[in-house]
Amino acid sequence: MITLNCHCGNISLAFKQLPDAARDCDCAICNRLGALWGDFKFSEVTITTTEPTGTYRWGNQEFEMHHCQTCGCTTHYTAADVKDRSEIGINLRMLDRRKLEQLPIKTSCE
Repeated sequence: MITLNCHCGNISLAFKQLPDAARDCDCAICNRLGALWGDFKFSEVTITTTEPTGTYRWGNQEFEMHHCQTCGCTTHYTAADVKDRSEIGINLRMLDRRKLEQLPIKTSCE
């Protein structure tokens, strides 16, 4: 099991294996965050928090960016509509740098 967490440890995300590549989205919000996303099925990820995440929605309000309200790290994003949460994007910048450097990076906002 691979586990990532925000800087203070409030938010942990666990999954079985890394994706084939990290995605460097070039949209306005992701560019500002400097996130590298890994795309997963929501059912394959376990999210554990000691305090609720903060969220941010923008534009068409379809997605929620989740961040730690203590340390500020953006850890993941989900569909804003709970009924549509089949996928999740995890900020792979939370990985140990050596593991992250092993992944190819593709640039896109798809």
